[in-house]
Amino acid sequence: MSSSTPAVSKAPENIELKPSSSAKCPDVGTEEALPMGHTISQGPYKGYTVVKVEEKHGVLHRAIPAMPLPLAIICCIINIIAPGVGTLLSSFACLCCGSTRLDSPGKAFCLNLVSAILQMLTFLLIVGWIWSIIWGMNFVQLARTKTPQKGYEKGEQC
Repeated sequence: MSSSTPAVSKAPENIELKPSSSAKCPDVGTEEALPMGHTISQGPYKGYTVVKVEEKHGVLHRAIPAMPLPLAIICCIINIIAPGVGTLLSSFACLCCGSTRLDSPGKAFCLNLVSAILQMLTFLLIVGWIWSIIWGMNFVQLARTKTPQKGYEKGEQC
């Protein structure tokens, strides 16, 4: 029983592989990042090309809405000036003009509301302010990569 593609039970969830016979890359260890577009030269995925590598995110990150870019920029600036207020505005965007990777807009609204309150309460410790700035940057990044009109599908990974 000879086959041109190696027998692999299942690739890791965050890595998409495809069989390939292109140029080989150096051996990829378990602690190194898998380079996209290169072929793995040893191990159970030998002969497969790395097509896509995705990060796994928690429920709070998946609740961040993909808003229209102007609204995302406004929420980001507000989060920098008044920590948590931009996140509070984004929680309402979950209900009307933004889409998230969660099944329920109500759940996304509640998670963003809790995040906003925690950002406001912890900004005196600087933690909430930094969290708020990072959240604002996520608003803009999501708005630039995924627009609600093009479909920010549920369950889709960033």
